[in-house]
Amino acid sequence: MFKGILASIIASILALFAATVIVPHVSIDGAGIEFWKNVFWAGLCLGILNSFLAPVLRIITLPLRLITLGLIGIVINMLLVWLVDVAFPTVHIIGLWPLFLTSIVVVVANWLLHAIFRAGR
Repeated sequence: MFKGILASIIASILALFAATVIVPHVSIDGAGIEFWKNVFWAGLCLGILNSFLAPVLRIITLPLRLITLGLIGIVINMLLVWLVDVAFPTVHIIGLWPLFLTSIVVVVANWLLHAIFRAGR
């Protein structure tokens, strides 16, 4: 359990950093150590949301997931990334497409890191 939470937090931190580099209109304020502190705290919050709130939302939206063949999952991830964007004034995601692409980066990073942690068992 703790490994999964840790993997989620690390993946979220790395994904937020990758999104600032890859996705246009996504930025995190700060320079040097201040930037990394902002990335860390926003990623920590996103990782905790992904670990605890996302499973509850997935259970609640199960009928919608069945109807949409799982596409509502990306909407849930977009909601979590948007919550981090709103909660942290240093995180700036401007527009729906950057939000969508950032959530895709977060999903891929989570998937990769969880696969690595599972392979290490």
